[in-house]
Amino acid sequence: MSKTVSLQLLLATRNEHKRREFARLLAREADAHVRLLVLPAGVALPPEQGGTFAENALPKARAAAAASVVPTPRPRVVAPPPARPEPAPRASRPESSRRAGKVAKDVRELRRRLEDVERQIHQLEARLAEIGERLGDPAFYADGERVRAVAAERKSAEEQVTWLMREWEQLSTALAPHE
Repeated sequence: MSKTVSLQLLLATRNEHKRREFARLLAREADAHVRLLVLPAGVALPPEQGGTFAENALPKARAAAAASVVPTPRPRVVAPPPARPEPAPRASRPESSRRAGKVAKDVRELRRRLEDVERQIHQLEARLAEIGERLGDPAFYADGERVRAVAAERKSAEEQVTWLMREWEQLSTALAPHE
């Protein structure tokens, strides 16, 4: 039986080429769904003063971890439920059966909302990546008004992602007992 692991990874870099490379490499892993998070604009990374990759990467990773507000949900392992025999039909459902039906309905609604939040986060992260590419083009800065508008859009999208990540964490916590 294959198990799928879902996790988030915050890269301590603003280098879009590195982010794409990580995304490409991680996409090959069939048993893991990895979402790469964008390093928030306000995070100050230390200068590269080390002589090796590790000497430069470790301080950046520590700075990103210290400044991030990435929720750390409990890991979930998703596996298909075991087959259960069908119960014999009953003339009327007892109270406990009605409560179980309501709980199942509530769990379905939580899962639906969680999927919707994840979809919105992915869309916003894609938009943030597009904005990052535009802001990386020196020619883009010729129009100051356009730069201000795009910077405001980026800030708004980052705030929405932060809010959605909190909602995602709450929904995941609410679903955890039912998984």
